[in-house]
Amino acid sequence: MHPDKVEFFKFIYSDNDWRVVNKRSLSNDYIQWERNLELQAEEKSLEDNLLDPNNHQLYFIVGAPRTGSTFLSQLLIKAFNLGSQYNKVAKYYIVPLHGYNQVKKEEEKKAQFNSFLGNTDGDLNPHEFGYFWQYWLNFKLHHEPSVETLNQVDVFSLRKKLLAITNLLENDLLIKNQVYFNFIIVWVKQNFKNAKFIYINRNEFDVVESILNARMEQYGSYNYWWSLRPKHVSQWKNSPPIEQVCHQVLYTNNKIKEQLGFLNDEDYIEVNYDSLVEDVENELNRMASFFSREPINIDQFKTGIHRRIKSRHLPFSKSEILDNISKIKQQYD
Repeated sequence: MHPDKVEFFKFIYSDNDWRVVNKRSLSNDYIQWERNLELQAEEKSLEDNLLDPNNHQLYFIVGAPRTGSTFLSQLLIKAFNLGSQYNKVAKYYIVPLHGYNQVKKEEEKKAQFNSFLGNTDGDLNPHEFGYFWQYWLNFKLHHEPSVETLNQVDVFSLRKKLLAITNLLENDLLIKNQVYFNFIIVWVKQNFKNAKFIYINRNEFDVVESILNARMEQYGSYNYWWSLRPKHVSQWKNSPPIEQVCHQVLYTNNKIKEQLGFLNDEDYIEVNYDSLVEDVENELNRMASFFSREPINIDQFKTGIHRRIKSRHLPFSKSEILDNISKIKQQYD
């Protein structure tokens, strides 16, 4: 069941008042919503012609925020020539086939469609497609939905949509949106047999520190919740910022590992951000069997990979963060 316009933007805009950067414009979003609705007839026509069965895989990146998932997605698209959800298509969240078709036509005119699938520059950068996933999954108060919420998802139609996208791309599809998929891994696998998962993890201190930085950058305060909201978020809202973020990271990692334990070994792979940066060639070769294809142009990834430089100094000491991680981690071990 899809949300109506008011319900949809209520969830999307839940943190907009706090933002000091990347603020959304409701008037612009309303215009784009109506534009999407106008294109639904064309979308159906496209979809009806793209429903032949195929063997393409759906690869979902999961992991706590700030673990290097954007870097990983860009790397995987280039190294394994995977299809993705692109920046230029994101505004067509109700009618994505229209968006993909427009991009395909533009790239064909430039005689560049062969490089389209592996291109991660500008308009063809991978996008999280948050509006698309909210339109289909219709989360309510947080990102850890109840069984009742998931039972309302129109799985049959979503399967058709993703099948049509992979047929249009003629390729596997890499999906990067941990906010929507970290807590529904088992549900996704039960309903999409061609789903596989890439779990990216990173040193816990670095993740907590990075999320605290992200809070200040986005909201100008460490006190506002940023990104992924587990179902227990209301229980943690009165805790100090460090404790909130430690719960966010450690709880999320614990739930991901718990869910992956229900899958077959061939349905997921774990990737460590630090190992990836330190030896990208070895890590890509290790992933080759998982993607059933060899990495290409691997030499281009050996240079130019650098760890993200911290943009600010936190008003919290390293020992304070580590002590909180150690204390809170005991609740999830």
